[in-house]
Amino acid sequence: MAIENFSKKLLESFIGNIANFILDILFPFVVTKLYGASILGQYTYGNSIVMMTIFLASLGLDTGLLYFIPREGKKYITSSFVLNFLASLVIILILFIFNRDSTVRLMLPMIWCLSAENIFFAIYRAKQNIKEFFLVKILSSLVLKIILVWLFFNLFGVSFSNIIMATYLSFVVSFIFYFIKQRKMFGKFAMNKNVIMYSLPLIVGSMMAVIINNIDMIMIGNMLNKEAVAVYSVAAKVATFPAILLTVLNTIFPPIVAKLYHEGNLDELRRMYKLSARILTVLSSIIILVIIIFRNDILGYFGNEYIKGQYVVIYRGIGQLVNAAVGSVWYIVIMTGRTKANMVGKILASSINAALNLLFIPISGITGAALASMITVIFSNVLGYYIVKKILKVKVFGVV
Repeated sequence: MAIENFSKKLLESFIGNIANFILDILFPFVVTKLYGASILGQYTYGNSIVMMTIFLASLGLDTGLLYFIPREGKKYITSSFVLNFLASLVIILILFIFNRDSTVRLMLPMIWCLSAENIFFAIYRAKQNIKEFFLVKILSSLVLKIILVWLFFNLFGVSFSNIIMATYLSFVVSFIFYFIKQRKMFGKFAMNKNVIMYSLPLIVGSMMAVIINNIDMIMIGNMLNKEAVAVYSVAAKVATFPAILLTVLNTIFPPIVAKLYHEGNLDELRRMYKLSARILTVLSSIIILVIIIFRNDILGYFGNEYIKGQYVVIYRGIGQLVNAAVGSVWYIVIMTGRTKANMVGKILASSINAALNLLFIPISGITGAALASMITVIFSNVLGYYIVKKILKVKVFGVV
């Protein structure tokens, strides 16, 4: 991508991610109002288990394509989807055999759906077709899912299966559009040692990242109850809004990092990283302050029971502020070829997160889970910033 188009793509990413975030908040709101917090908690619990396995299904190839498409074009796309499908099938069968939870069993095919969507997303990101991806995802996936949830409620009443049907139908429609738009990117099956060696550490790194993002909800579901999962998940979504700005940047920045680094243009890479991190710090600080001040009003829109998540908003919000302030550190680590460093960092962070959740949840419930998340996110991002500081020889804030 030409660097001069960066601002335009950043705007497209901003609009798409904001719309995506709003719909992610609207979905649990609609489900709660129509079906109740208990069914939302049931869905969220199952979804968290599914999310824990996506790293295996994608085999690290989604992030790997961000690295290889700018260098070698569409060469490894077909093989990525084939390997993803086979890995997903194996994981689904294993979980179906050993997991007796009927909710989780119904949601197992989502492992392939979500991991394949991540690979499609990598193609769109590498080609910088950001607007096109979000148009498909928002209209044919997220909006359609919410409409179907409402429609099935009116047709069939309160039933968990309504949400499952709406989810799968929305995936089918969106995948049809993804394939039609990207059909020219498919070709012969091709794979080599370099792709595998680059992607394998990303599997572990992705696994650890997914654990960090989902282990708290799974542990809350097992140690408390499904309604607590619903309250925590909604409060966590509200708290992560400041990080939407970082997500906007991460949507388009990785291929640029790879391009600049391999071309040896480190001065431009340093400039773009410092500028983006400083802007993210200022904007995120303002947003999280507003969210914390009005946290009870925001949570109250979902129902009075959700106000119990007010301290979740505070602790997770602080963690996400640090996450935004250091910028795209882990993507810089990955796109400069240091996938093993990313793997080790994520293993450390996920281990800390699991241990702290085990310690804090019995003492403080969902507030304890949020505190564990805050500590983990701060540790992970400070470590990532230290590594990037060594790679680029850069100090974002002058003295550190």
